[in-house]
Amino acid sequence: MATIKEILKQNNPTISDATLKGHDDVLRRLYKILYPEDKKNIDVEKFKAVSSDKLIEIAPISGKSFAYQKNVLCSIRVWTDDKSVAHMITSINKTMADQAKTQEPSETNIKNHVTQEQIDEKYNELYEKTKTYWDDLKTDLDLDKYMDLQDFVMFALVSSKFVPVRRSRDYYDFKIRMIDLDKDNYLDKHDMVFNGYKTDKTYGQQRVAVPKELYHILRKWIRLNGQGYLFTNRHFQKLDASSFAKCMYRIWGRQGLSTNSMRHAKLQNAFPELQNLPEINQTLADMGTSMGSVHHYIKKL
Repeated sequence: MATIKEILKQNNPTISDATLKGHDDVLRRLYKILYPEDKKNIDVEKFKAVSSDKLIEIAPISGKSFAYQKNVLCSIRVWTDDKSVAHMITSINKTMADQAKTQEPSETNIKNHVTQEQIDEKYNELYEKTKTYWDDLKTDLDLDKYMDLQDFVMFALVSSKFVPVRRSRDYYDFKIRMIDLDKDNYLDKHDMVFNGYKTDKTYGQQRVAVPKELYHILRKWIRLNGQGYLFTNRHFQKLDASSFAKCMYRIWGRQGLSTNSMRHAKLQNAFPELQNLPEINQTLADMGTSMGSVHHYIKKL
């Protein structure tokens, strides 16, 4: 019998590696809920016989964000090839779009809200905590201090202090050794190169200039980190979406505050005027135009 990933790939031949990995993680969690007695092995044939209705019934999505619900349903849709699940996904998409237009925050938005000022304070806190650890490299740098340094480097990348904060995947897939220059994310002198990210098929390879201070932080960390990836867990295994999120939770001291929270903070802080999007959209509509055309009218005069 084929593996979960192989079946997903059969059902959707164009699926990206990152999306494939995400669906595989979701489905493995659902399998454990259904068959907790199966500690290690997954009986794919038994799992394949489970209906989409049953998977939706046992999926832990109640009370979760629309984005989380959509993610789980997309995994079930590809796994079962049940087109009826697509109607539920479409309904969630519409709800999310309607909610986005009003700009009214969801309960999750409110719970996980963080300001740029709080992010800056957290960066300074991590800097002060770890600044002497670099001196311990040849003496008594233990695993706890090593992980604290990783937290600091990770937060330097997602804090918007040096570079615009990107999605978590862009960093947990970031390689520092055995690099494929056409496929991997990596550091090229003073540029961060991104080949694998959510919209890479649209925008292709992206390069982000690394300021001097961040460059020195990254170079020190790469010399210390003997692994193939920029970030790992305590067992020196590559991070994924779940383990990267747990690193963020640990840094903040509570669950929920993630890279996404800091992406929200960056845009809220950089473009406060866009908090009036409904009014802006209505003005544009009254003018007979739309947001997509606004660059034709607003110039750097």
